[in-house]
Amino acid sequence: MKIDEFKAELKDVERLWHEDVFSDSVLEKFILSNLPYDEMGGLVPSDLFTQAVLDFLAERGAMQISHRGGGGVGYFSDGAFVDTSHYASVYLSIFSKWQDNAWVVMETSESGEVSIRFNS
Repeated sequence: MKIDEFKAELKDVERLWHEDVFSDSVLEKFILSNLPYDEMGGLVPSDLFTQAVLDFLAERGAMQISHRGGGGVGYFSDGAFVDTSHYASVYLSIFSKWQDNAWVVMETSESGEVSIRFNS
């Protein structure tokens, strides 16, 4: 997906997320499956995402990265558990690239918990 297509579809997905039509899991899956982060070029994350989505990504990304390799991270859909532990590597790729560009700071505590914050 090209960056312009992503931005257009994200606008609709985010609107439906805010209206509680789409769950957090739908938003997360859409972003992680479609974000063309190699095509972001000079775009900063706030050029693509609202503050609400950035906060959501930081929270979910920190949780996924903190629990990588541990399994058991996911959600229930139609009574079945959907394992999303593979999202940790996607989040790590995205946030590592963003950290290289000084857009985010990732820190790991002594207990192994990851925190992610966006630079202003």
